[in-house]
Amino acid sequence: MIIALAPAYHGNTLLALSASAREHYRMFFREWLVDVQRIPAPYPYRCPCKGRDAGCPACSGAALEHAIARIGPDQVAAFIAEPVGGSSTGASTPRPDYFARIREICDRHQVLFVADEILVGAGRTGTWWAIEPYDVVPDILVMGKGISGGYAALSAVAAPERIIDGIVDGSGSFMHAQTFSHHPVACAAGLAAVRHLKAHKLVERCAELGRVLQRRVGALAALPHVGDVRGRGLLAGIEFVEDKATCAPFPRAARFAETFTEAAQAEGLVVWPNVGHADGTNGDLVMIAPPFIITESEIDEIVARFGVALQTVVKGVGQRVTDN
Repeated sequence: MIIALAPAYHGNTLLALSASAREHYRMFFREWLVDVQRIPAPYPYRCPCKGRDAGCPACSGAALEHAIARIGPDQVAAFIAEPVGGSSTGASTPRPDYFARIREICDRHQVLFVADEILVGAGRTGTWWAIEPYDVVPDILVMGKGISGGYAALSAVAAPERIIDGIVDGSGSFMHAQTFSHHPVACAAGLAAVRHLKAHKLVERCAELGRVLQRRVGALAALPHVGDVRGRGLLAGIEFVEDKATCAPFPRAARFAETFTEAAQAEGLVVWPNVGHADGTNGDLVMIAPPFIITESEIDEIVARFGVALQTVVKGVGQRVTDN
């Protein structure tokens, strides 16, 4: 059995989709998916404790302990999570002690901890791997996207010898291969990208400019219908709500995130919309993930264009209310 978070997203292949709490994706493949247990994600904005209660099951990691006890430690193989929230929670970050508690629970029950760094790794959050600031080492680290700079489809898995040796002493090989796996061109692109990141200190630059981005986009919280602004490094999430006081989301039929995305594109700003995080159906957020070579003036331009796009959408919402 695998335990995953909700909301969460890990991919669209069948086992990855099974571990993903994205019902609007899963509905088309439900009969093919395997059973994966879920626990609440550490999502401070939508948690009653706002991430401040060290005893909160979701925010403290205790929910994992409860799930393992309910299922039985001998029935749980692994726990998987993104160290910084990806598309499903809009760059949400847990309490600083969350993953230390997760590591301790997994060690005690002999459960593997898998860190999904496909989206948030390779420097995006200001460190090579998003798990680093928590001072925790996962048993398995999954990486992709940024390790090739987007020039080629490339992913990889890192694990210690104690896990690899289990495969060597067992089947003797990893029974997984596809036409384009171990592709030399993709690997060459990955090697070149990693070397470029290191040579030009772009991860360090991401950390420096990431602090600027987080400060500047933080000002967006004052705008209408912006419920929360969060993130780390050059990854930021902006969550929209209908009511800022209650955090109530827009109804899904309003398609607020999609409408904003189109308005932003009309202003020359590309954002990444995501939906359903509030309750599985409703919820609107967009993510901002600029290149590592962005400048401070360009960050200001992002914020300015974001404000103009939101003003356009809010006017449209107000007009529809008036018309009705």
